[in-house]
Amino acid sequence: MLGTLIRTQILENVYGIKFMVTFIVCTLLVIAATITGIGRYEAQLSEEQKILSINNGNIEEAGSWREANRTGIKVIKPTSALGIFSSGLEESVGRTATVKEGDFPHMEDSVYSTAPIFAVFGDLDLTFIIKIVISLFAILFTYDMISGEKERGTLKLCLSNPLPRNTYLLGKTIGSFLSMLIPLLIPLLVGLLIIMTLGNVNFSGDDWVRLGIIILSYIFYMLAFFSAGIFVSALTKKSAVSFLVLLFVWVLFVLVIPKASMMIADEVYPIPGINEVRAQQFQLQRDFWNTLWEKTSAEFEKIQGTLSREERWRRMREIRNTLREQYEPEYLQQNEKLVTNFKQQQSNLTNLAMSISRVSPASALTYVGLNIAGTGFHNQENFLRQLTGYREQFSKFVDTEIEKEMQNSSRRGFMHGPAAQGQLDTSLIPNFRFESMSLSESVSLSLIDLMMMVIVSIVFYTLGFVLFIRYDVR
Repeated sequence: MLGTLIRTQILENVYGIKFMVTFIVCTLLVIAATITGIGRYEAQLSEEQKILSINNGNIEEAGSWREANRTGIKVIKPTSALGIFSSGLEESVGRTATVKEGDFPHMEDSVYSTAPIFAVFGDLDLTFIIKIVISLFAILFTYDMISGEKERGTLKLCLSNPLPRNTYLLGKTIGSFLSMLIPLLIPLLVGLLIIMTLGNVNFSGDDWVRLGIIILSYIFYMLAFFSAGIFVSALTKKSAVSFLVLLFVWVLFVLVIPKASMMIADEVYPIPGINEVRAQQFQLQRDFWNTLWEKTSAEFEKIQGTLSREERWRRMREIRNTLREQYEPEYLQQNEKLVTNFKQQQSNLTNLAMSISRVSPASALTYVGLNIAGTGFHNQENFLRQLTGYREQFSKFVDTEIEKEMQNSSRRGFMHGPAAQGQLDTSLIPNFRFESMSLSESVSLSLIDLMMMVIVSIVFYTLGFVLFIRYDVR
């Protein structure tokens, strides 16, 4: 009996106009998003090569390592092939950061800064399509599953037979959900074929597992709205009312809750602007160098009359290095405290906003896509944390090179620096290698969001089931 109900429901949906519209729209949108994602991915690969070329050109033309240290070097976060499915923060906050003296690394060069129109409409990726379009089609498939059957009189007719209500509802649920999976999975397979044949994209074994988790999250998300549709349809007597209520639920979950969570978090954990933090850093840096220069000059005045010219510059470097070792730890500690407090404030705001917004399946789906694809908050923080460690390595290297330059210069003073050295050898710069989050770390971060979608589905379906058992079919 259950198998017959499932088969009948699938055939009824597949031959219906709603199914045809859903299938065509999903196929077109998935293909468009796939092609757009491939183009975005290839552009990001090209950008990585451009950044390397820009760094080499800037450093070679700097003339001295002191000047190169002031300018800094750009480091770019390696792109993820799974960004085709969930572009995340890659476009909105940028993928590059500058490593230089007296500044903490932060993301920059957002696409939105050069093309603000993208900030208005956002990226077209597969996660966005699932979040907006598929959820609407889930509503379209379920808003009249019970109330519509009652209006047409078919519900009373079916239940007049010796057919248990739980079997009837289970058969319609499974049949409708399986028929909904067709417009989702077939276009996704077409998109994968396009990626494999047309795109310069190579998925590793790890990427295939991550892709499977992303697709599973799509199914869980669709199930959440599908269950909500059953619940509302069993709650109302008329399909028109059911449709309006479900539209309200959709707006609440997809638009209101994600936005409201950010507003609430910002009120609870207000954070200063990035320019305010940079101004405080600049003041700390200026105070440090002024103090170092004053102390060095005072010590140098005591000895300069008794030494030769070459010996004076050698002793000045020694005094400067000794005083720097004495005062620099305090400056670095104050700077680190400033940065740490700012990052902690950012983290508090982000964590609170994410915790509130997880009530919405749309937010949970977004977070799964960000974590699994490696384009989200945690991987960005991981990148900046590793970049902070690299900045120390880069600073030590530059300090060593500056010391060599000063030792080779006998004609210029301490504050003026060495004479121009011509092109600098960029091959000497230590390489930065970014280690992205492992699959287990990504899955661990995503489990709570996957579970939230499952819980929402269970709650809505259970409520719908209870209401249907008591539903008045007259």
